[in-house]
Amino acid sequence: MRTSASALVPFLRSDVQARLLAELVLWPDREMSVSDLAVALDVGTSTVWPEVERLTTGGVLAERRVGRSRMLRANPDYRYLAALRQILVSSYGPAKVLADHLRDIPGIDEALIFGSYAARHHGEPGPAPRDLDVLVVGTPTGRAVRRAEALCEENLGVPVQITVVTGPQWHDAASGLVRQIQSAPTVPITLEPL
Repeated sequence: MRTSASALVPFLRSDVQARLLAELVLWPDREMSVSDLAVALDVGTSTVWPEVERLTTGGVLAERRVGRSRMLRANPDYRYLAALRQILVSSYGPAKVLADHLRDIPGIDEALIFGSYAARHHGEPGPAPRDLDVLVVGTPTGRAVRRAEALCEENLGVPVQITVVTGPQWHDAASGLVRQIQSAPTVPITLEPL
């Protein structure tokens, strides 16, 4: 469980808080219960409750009651919502944005983020990432990959470099780049349909 300050956005009080905000602010129409948030964040509800209290009291999140459940969403009236969303898109949004643009491309077996973004995501200190390095395993068409790359750059506001390797290249780890990626922190991109 990651509860220390976020290495991606060090001014947020915890990684849990940052990931909770990302779950709701990146999709302003999304509404989730405290239990749903705990599952999505892979933490206990006792970890989510204090963050929810702090964020609803501060007006960042709006809530409504459905029976005994608290349904939470980003508060559209929160003065700094647009700025917060921009920060979260750049820091916690890449895996979600990449998934949206890679999910339907035929020939992709697996995808992951590597490099400085993955290192910060795993808590390694350092400067904010200036770009996004992505590895795609499979045999997608170059045209589809370039289109996804351009759309991700547009959505995230940073350069995106997608490298494609075949399944045998990835599993045999013959190249230096593949060995380097496999030995460093990575962030998997979930490609299963929503």
